[in-house]
Amino acid sequence: MISLMLMCVLPLAAVLFYNLYSLRQSQERGVHDDAYRLGQVASLEIARIIGGAEDTLLAVAAAPIVRDFDERACNAYMGRVTRDLPQFSGIAVLDSEGVIRCLQNPKGIGTSLADKVYFKQSLAKGKTVLGRFTKGRVSGELVLPIAVPIKDDADNVTGIVAGSMSLSWLEKRLTEREFAKNSSLTVADAGGTVIARYPQPEKFVGTRIAEQFQHLVTAVAPGTMELTSQDGTRRIIAYFPASDASTGLYVSVGLSTAEEYGAITSATTRGIVVTLLAIGIAALLAWIIGKFYIRRPVDRLVATVQALRSGQQAARTGLAEQDGEFGIVGKAIDAYAAELTEAHGRTDILMRELDHRVKNLLATVQVIMRQTLKTANVDPAVQRTLSARLAAMSDAHSVLMKNESHTASFVEIVAAALRPFENPTSKVIDITGPDFNVGSSTALAFTMALHELATNAAKYGSLSNDGTVDVEWSLKTGFEGELLSFTWTERGGPPASRPEAEGFGSLMIRRMLADQLRGDVHADYLETGLALTLTVLTSNLRN
Repeated sequence: MISLMLMCVLPLAAVLFYNLYSLRQSQERGVHDDAYRLGQVASLEIARIIGGAEDTLLAVAAAPIVRDFDERACNAYMGRVTRDLPQFSGIAVLDSEGVIRCLQNPKGIGTSLADKVYFKQSLAKGKTVLGRFTKGRVSGELVLPIAVPIKDDADNVTGIVAGSMSLSWLEKRLTEREFAKNSSLTVADAGGTVIARYPQPEKFVGTRIAEQFQHLVTAVAPGTMELTSQDGTRRIIAYFPASDASTGLYVSVGLSTAEEYGAITSATTRGIVVTLLAIGIAALLAWIIGKFYIRRPVDRLVATVQALRSGQQAARTGLAEQDGEFGIVGKAIDAYAAELTEAHGRTDILMRELDHRVKNLLATVQVIMRQTLKTANVDPAVQRTLSARLAAMSDAHSVLMKNESHTASFVEIVAAALRPFENPTSKVIDITGPDFNVGSSTALAFTMALHELATNAAKYGSLSNDGTVDVEWSLKTGFEGELLSFTWTERGGPPASRPEAEGFGSLMIRRMLADQLRGDVHADYLETGLALTLTVLTSNLRN
């Protein structure tokens, strides 16, 4: 029942899990696409900011008072300009030697910036150059420098206008936009130093992007990937490398996997829980149904059959047709058991009648035998011997008739055969060994053989001289199967001697034990008396 249930439920569970997996994959692709679009928007916004700053500085560089390096007029002009340009913490006019000639703060005039890379590159190339994150030499603020060339009428570069973009202003500008929960935005210069960050700008601005993510800054093309950000949040990020952007800045936007996958994760969890719960309930129902509607009636059927086999003729299943298919089987078994009980009753009557007639027949044979032998003047000892043998056969038959299967207890066979030779005042025969059942032929063979051994012991052996007999046997496992090892040991009698010729008793013992049972018989004639050993497969004793 459980297997059948699983065959039905597991395919449905597999379809459900496949659908959830497909939905998860689709959701992942959607999140990657959303992150990429947001990254494009952020990159364009950064490009507009940098482009606007560049246009402002180009306008400043084109002013005549700047081109002529008129320091007094230029300083006043810079003061007015910077008040209206909060994105700049300062704008400086540098001559071709890198010396500040014009600045809103007169204290900085005369300061040399000739060592700055952005100054050298803009002067040499004659175009706008975006510098890297630095601390302003005059303002002392964290800035992103932008350098544009000053050109005369002949298009010769005569100086540089350097604007220091305020990173605090840039951060404020970027954080004015709406961010999804646990999302992130990172802007870094070409060297990988963070110039703007959301969230936790105070923790990351001015630091270098972790080494394991530096390859994103220098990548040849934008892309998306899933990773754990430096703040420990798992995100899908879209990255736009500095080399690919017109601004020369690196931009990345990240979306939290926990937030983006929350709905699908909850649905998956619910699906798994519901599926497992359904499987558990189905398995429980299958177990209950199997136990009470299959296993229980099957156990009743089996128990009834076993009881009938063990001889409990009154055993019945008690099932009826309304109990289903098993009830039909149980009803048939009960009907058969009733017929079997009736047949056993008839057989028992017949067996009792047979036992009575066999005993009467043996008694009749004994009477005829005694009268015939007496008339023929046969030795009375011979008459007694024949009578004893017939009596032994009668006892063996009685033991067999006690068991309906026509088998006999080995212990009872041995005891019955030796009972006539027991001494009522002292124990002269010691019987030791495990009990097991033997067939009718074996019972008769052992009865006759033991009767002959006991008769010989009473006439010539230990029982003729106040001695004893030890009858022992054991069961052990051999190469060919289970073996019976049976020993007859006489003690305290006259010394035993090997007979010169095989008599009737010896012949009967050999034929009964060795030939009929296919056993190995070995006799030792010792000073203490006869010692006989029989080894035979127990499988030969079932007949």
